[in-house]
Amino acid sequence: MRNRYKFSGDEEIYFVTATIVEWLSVFISDKYFQILVESLKYCQHHKYLKIHAYVFMIDHIHMVVSGPKIGDIIKSFKMFTAKKIVENLEEDHKSWHLDQLKFFKKKYKIKSEYQIWQEGVHPQLVSFQKAFLQKVNYIHNNPVRKGYVEEPEFWKYSSASYYIENRKGPIQIDDLADDQTKQSFDSKCFPKQEFGNEKLPHYHLVHKLPHHLLVPKLPFGNTRIPKTLF
Repeated sequence: MRNRYKFSGDEEIYFVTATIVEWLSVFISDKYFQILVESLKYCQHHKYLKIHAYVFMIDHIHMVVSGPKIGDIIKSFKMFTAKKIVENLEEDHKSWHLDQLKFFKKKYKIKSEYQIWQEGVHPQLVSFQKAFLQKVNYIHNNPVRKGYVEEPEFWKYSSASYYIENRKGPIQIDDLADDQTKQSFDSKCFPKQEFGNEKLPHYHLVHKLPHHLLVPKLPFGNTRIPKTLF
């Protein structure tokens, strides 16, 4: 069945999710994460993709993005990364992964031997400050919920460190705040009324997320994934 979610406009901001078929753990080492990083950097520099928040997990990714012809950008990103992932799996002799990706390929996909990504990215329009905060909170806490790390900013392939510690990560973040908003709100004391349902203007959305909203005190243990993923 085709995905019912659609991009409704090029000048909007979307929460998107791209998932590996059958949730297979394809991102098994740093080199596979770098495929995503380099492809997104290319899209930023050459296709004007704006990435406002993201996280890469071992079997899926989440992003808050915007840009011209955003649907086409995401489609080309998935096509290119799929090709590079297969090339690296073949190079690394990951026969089990390749067999699975071949087995779960949709029958009508006759032009390719493997299927990497599930169809669609479930784009959800993000138009309000409250919705943006909820999506970014969800994105950044994914590695914590899965037991990868204890705190969101500890996960390398995420924008959490940028929003919490103002620290640059693998991908440049297009901050949604203009200079005036930063001067007014870039502190640890944020009035709660500013996080209501006010409509967000294009590309001038909200200030950096307050720490207490971004990193709730959740009852997770010290479980970590193998070091090969860092």
